[in-house]
Amino acid sequence: MVAANVLLGISQGLTWSTTVIMKIDLVGPQRRGLAMGLNESTGYLAVAFTALLTGNIAAHSGLRPEPFLVGVAYAALGLGLSTLAVHETRSHAVHEGAGHTDSSAMTNRQVFTQTSVREPALSSASQAGLVNNLNDGLAWACSRCCSPRPD
Repeated sequence: MVAANVLLGISQGLTWSTTVIMKIDLVGPQRRGLAMGLNESTGYLAVAFTALLTGNIAAHSGLRPEPFLVGVAYAALGLGLSTLAVHETRSHAVHEGAGHTDSSAMTNRQVFTQTSVREPALSSASQAGLVNNLNDGLAWACSRCCSPRPD
């Protein structure tokens, strides 16, 4: 379970963040908040819908393998859509970046300072994400330690 959570974290770091960046590239700097809000709300709605769907499937047919087939279907749908319908957004980012004169890259320390101290909106988003993931981790750990074990 721990290894699966590590892989989930890596996956989310690579894919979820990339989708947010892509959407921000598409809408431009004036609508970044809207892009992030839509991305977050649709993501959580999809998670809630999937939990409801797989819970209903598990209630009617058991825990294996039917509820897991939803994940297989999502993966196939995602691969198909990304192959057929998703286009590169690099030109949008280049166009937006052309208006900026300072093209120096920030160091990891500068990024950390910017997102944790200097920029209140980024700091609150980082803290909210940390607390959300911490809650999930604690709920999982409590369910493993505190639930009665069958004999």
